[in-house]
Amino acid sequence: MKKLLPVIQLIGNPSFTVGSNYFLTIFAYPHDILKWPKNGLFFFYNPQRLPWQGDVTHINNRPSESYVNNYQEVEFPAPYGYPGNPEDIRSWMKVSAYAYQNRMMIGGLYHSSLGKFYIELEKTSMDMELSAEGVGRAYEDVGGETEYTLIPFKGETNTSRDNYQLKLIYANTFLNNPFGLKFQYREKSSELPRGYLYFTRENKTYNLSHLTWGWATTGCNKIFGYSHINTDAFFQNYYSVLNGHQMDIQLSYEFNGNYKTGIRYRQNRETGDNYEWRYDDGSDFEGNYYENSYWNDKISNDLIRAYSKVRFWRIDNLDAGVLFFFQYASNANRLMNKLTESDPAANQKEQEFVIETNPFINYKFKNGYLDIGILLEVSRTGMKNTYTQWNPNTRSDQKNVLWTTSPYAGWSQYWENFSRGNILFFATGIESYSSIGISKNLSILARLTILKKYSFIRKDYGISEIPEGEDTFTFNQTHERNDLKNETWMTGSIGLSYHWGPITLFGTLQLPLAYRIEQKTELSEYNARLFEHTKKNMWQVQQPTTFDILFVYALGG
Repeated sequence: MKKLLPVIQLIGNPSFTVGSNYFLTIFAYPHDILKWPKNGLFFFYNPQRLPWQGDVTHINNRPSESYVNNYQEVEFPAPYGYPGNPEDIRSWMKVSAYAYQNRMMIGGLYHSSLGKFYIELEKTSMDMELSAEGVGRAYEDVGGETEYTLIPFKGETNTSRDNYQLKLIYANTFLNNPFGLKFQYREKSSELPRGYLYFTRENKTYNLSHLTWGWATTGCNKIFGYSHINTDAFFQNYYSVLNGHQMDIQLSYEFNGNYKTGIRYRQNRETGDNYEWRYDDGSDFEGNYYENSYWNDKISNDLIRAYSKVRFWRIDNLDAGVLFFFQYASNANRLMNKLTESDPAANQKEQEFVIETNPFINYKFKNGYLDIGILLEVSRTGMKNTYTQWNPNTRSDQKNVLWTTSPYAGWSQYWENFSRGNILFFATGIESYSSIGISKNLSILARLTILKKYSFIRKDYGISEIPEGEDTFTFNQTHERNDLKNETWMTGSIGLSYHWGPITLFGTLQLPLAYRIEQKTELSEYNARLFEHTKKNMWQVQQPTTFDILFVYALGG
């Protein structure tokens, strides 16, 4: 069963929640469509090339934080002191792994005596492609001499996903105050992954359908059968093909211009058939994937968030106040029986509470505006991994038994199971968004975001067993891991908006999302420290530069 990894992100995006650009704030306040043209059509397009390490189930996964490259071409030098011809042991590797995402939507607005209506249709397609080729070099000591073996290889891992979305918004006024209601439904579909791995080992060539991911320039998973090798990757021995849907319901209301409030509920449901790699009898490499006839994965995510932008001061063209934000989320990944309705055999569950208080200012001047938001966020996430276990003493199933787990003696890897844990998260930062008119119809748009994130992660490991003389499973903790992450994030955008008659056009260049992480991990067994390490990564890019276009055409009225 795949591990459910928490994805920590900032919730109260200032551009959506406290900004002045009503083409963006409709994400938080649906009633802001009342500021759009009365009737019109619009079109949005955003192509992106995103990082991907090759995991076909949980596409954001990385084997560890050290995996940051999505393209590398390496020529390995000959070992120091090698007496022979370096060409005889030439070794190289070329790896490329990206997710190509295209997001396109069209929609329209209609104003009538009953209120204002907004409809949007969106398609998001994502094609994920990993390719690797080269010649690996393994070595071993034989009778005091180092022998080198070359392994030519070539492999691919490919998959794709498509999302189709319908969004409906209704907005009107009540007692001269605007309100809005949004309904959003997204259908999610995944393709069965495909790929291959060719390599030659000891004069035998293998042609496998075994999928790989997380290629590295050091030995890790021994996919070629060698412990000491300069090229390696991880096999995907299990994967799920996830399909499902997501539904959002959102309500917003603005009172007297001083209070702008929203509430949102989201439900996400996905189910995936499990596929498992099985080796052929007597083979260390050859085999095939087989669908699990009894079990599948079921992902259930629910959240509710409430927020209110409160203006406390107005001085001429300057507004100042605070955004108050609260969120509760429940995320679960369950292993379910496909043949009968029953409780899950295994359950990975997270419960998250988020609180934000974000001061802001909105300043309007003759040819534009300036928005500044300061983020102050704290959250706590509880994690618990349980299964249903047969209890021989009561001769019945016992639910919610914590997993029996043990840690990896080093940095925490993505596949490392744990029994329970929690995450304490704090973030602060600043975002500014501005529009400056340089002519009657043309404006420059600019955004800058700088954030600091601090994560304190605790994981517990141990054994669930029935103590002598008792009738229920008890969890006995053996190990504890404490991780600390100190992250700095920076991004921004620059663009143009052009208004000409009924046409409004936005073109925005999204700058790279760059980050730097400092990490520390401590692993203890019965309060005795086993492993402690600190490392600092250089600046890296999470998302590259992209360009998006929003085209709005007003239809009079």
